[in-house]
Amino acid sequence: VSSILSRLGFEVKVVRGDFIVGIPSWRATKDVTIPADIVEEIARIYGFCKIPSTLPKFPIVSARLESINVLMHWTRQVLALRFAATEIYSYAFASPVTLETLGLSIDDHLELANPLSRERPYLQRSLVPNLLEAARKNQPNEKVLALFEISRVFLEEEQQPYNLALVYSVKGDDVPFFGAKTMVVGLLKSLGFDCECITAKRIEPWSHPARRAQIVVGGRAIGTVAEIAPRIGIAFGFDRRVAV
Repeated sequence: VSSILSRLGFEVKVVRGDFIVGIPSWRATKDVTIPADIVEEIARIYGFCKIPSTLPKFPIVSARLESINVLMHWTRQVLALRFAATEIYSYAFASPVTLETLGLSIDDHLELANPLSRERPYLQRSLVPNLLEAARKNQPNEKVLALFEISRVFLEEEQQPYNLALVYSVKGDDVPFFGAKTMVVGLLKSLGFDCECITAKRIEPWSHPARRAQIVVGGRAIGTVAEIAPRIGIAFGFDRRVAV
């Protein structure tokens, strides 16, 4: 090591087993600034082919899965395999036109200072608007619509919880509420939860006046299953009854 560095013009001193290396003036291009640069100088003269290749030794430990990730995985499995539902992925931005059509307050939504699109300047507070947009686009091609999405929503309280939303509709089915309810109950049972559907206390502005229910697990209301009100469905551009 000392011989190689000296021949390259470096000043070399060995102090208690450590190499103290001075860089020659003609190497002032700052290409030698850290210890690894010195190692490279030695290796290129000594010969890279003379240095044996060895893999580093370290323990391989399986990644720890968060409970929310496990829950989302099995939710996708049940909805896709048992109920033949299709998962969608959408941007987390909401359209004010869609929000107003559904009767949702724009003032409740966080507005982006520099939105990617002028048509979607708000962060989604619910997955329902974008999911219904996807359903409307797909209705001409599908007799049976079963779509779902798992994503974060953005609340004013600086919370970003994961939500699940699904849309169910069959052309010619005037009461898709029961189909959506079957999916929700079947999903929860498959995940090991007992649930009941009771009269909805909280009314969504887009929901049917009668065909709606709260989903209760362990005495706690965790969601809603409801049909879209007929006037909302017509305004939104649906040619059929739709449940969420």
